Amino acid sequence: APRAANAIVTFNPSPLTLIPGQATPINIAINGADIYAADLSLSFDPSAIKIQDIRDGGFLSRDGQIIALVQKIESESGVAHISIERPPGAPPLSGTGAIITLMVQPGSRKSDSQLKVVDFQLRDAQQNVLVGRATETKVTTP
Repeated sequence: APRAANAIVTFNPSPLTLIPGQATPINIAINGADIYAADLSLSFDPSAIKIQDIRDGGFLSRDGQIIALVQKIESESGVAHISIERPPGAPPLSGTGAIITLMVQPGSRKSDSQLKVVDFQLRDAQQNVLVGRATETKVTTP
């Protein structure tokens, strides 16, 4: 059975105000130990927020390793799934940093909404699954 993760994720900046007609970066930051891979599921209001791109935030590649990043953005339903992993044989990392950078832009509806990490799982170097806590941030679309 999965154990509780020794890491937390947060949005940075939080809260976030989007600029009309422009993509704005928001990091999903992590703080923890023995991190080899992460799987995240996000939810958002697709009428208020559009996720344009998902990028490596730099935490898992900070020692020069090339990471694998798989993403699936379901824009119409407001769901995104992200998997990021270090290469086989690479040591796990500990500390604090941005694991993912989202490029978001305003949707068609101007209002406050929530961007949430609804499911967060880590894997250590032995592929043990560790379950983390959900988090969210307020996003304002002026």
